[in-house]
Amino acid sequence: MKKVLLTGGAGFIGSHVADLLLGRGCELTVLDNLSFGRREHVPAQARFLQMDLADRAGVMECFQAGFDTVVHLAAIHFIPYCNQHPDLACRTNVEGTQNIFDAAQSSGTVQRLFTASTAAVYPDCAGPIDETVARGPMDVYGMTKSANEEQAAILARRSSIHVSVGRFFNAVGGRETNPHLVPDILQRLKKSNTIEIGNTTPKRDYIDVRDMASGVMAMLEGNQSSIDTCNIGTGEVYDVAEIAAFISEIHGAPIELQPVERLIRKVERQNLQADSRRLQTRYGWKPKYSVQDSMRYAHEWYTNL
Repeated sequence: MKKVLLTGGAGFIGSHVADLLLGRGCELTVLDNLSFGRREHVPAQARFLQMDLADRAGVMECFQAGFDTVVHLAAIHFIPYCNQHPDLACRTNVEGTQNIFDAAQSSGTVQRLFTASTAAVYPDCAGPIDETVARGPMDVYGMTKSANEEQAAILARRSSIHVSVGRFFNAVGGRETNPHLVPDILQRLKKSNTIEIGNTTPKRDYIDVRDMASGVMAMLEGNQSSIDTCNIGTGEVYDVAEIAAFISEIHGAPIELQPVERLIRKVERQNLQADSRRLQTRYGWKPKYSVQDSMRYAHEWYTNL
């Protein structure tokens, strides 16, 4: 990898991937429309293009720079927002992704491409989920990412690009740009130790964002097949009360969870737990950080904002 385009590089996971790419000496261009990402998250060494994925002509033009590698992370990620704005989610996540894939194929220079999928493509399953489980998304976000996987398969069939698909589980750490559980609790703690909450029983696989970024890099650098799909998660799951307990210990004060009806999701998986043996076996990846490490990183970031 020498010349890399990173979409969504001003975002949570993307900015950590940017750090790793620059650490490997890559010439990096970050493309982001800053609708959710933050300009200050983009490393100073990277070239920055503020652009929307839906701008097909602009996307095509930017690929004239001759990238050999693409990391496509840009998307609307927050499930409630996608459910409220399905038209925008589809335009960004599906049409925008098609623009990136078409530009990569027509460029004649791109050799490797990583694209982000999600655990939200899976149905509600008990126990660890491996990649052989049939997709069964339960929300708009998962539906758009399931479509992205089909688009990636078509790209792999129609080109010589090595395509990697990473199914992201729940990333945690600093620089989060969406109001997911952990950043939401940390923001609310600035005002009160009583936290209003919706669903409390679902268990999630929380992975440190730094481990997520290293998983992206492992696939990007190691994939020798036309297309490969791997879960990126830890295999450990925790419910909301357990996460709040970790944060409480780090924060040094008790947290009281107060369930409220208006925050409860009508459709919710009770379990999302990664079986990441494929990623570990094929690419030699293992998570380095514990859930407590992740919470400390997130707490340090948000208390210093």
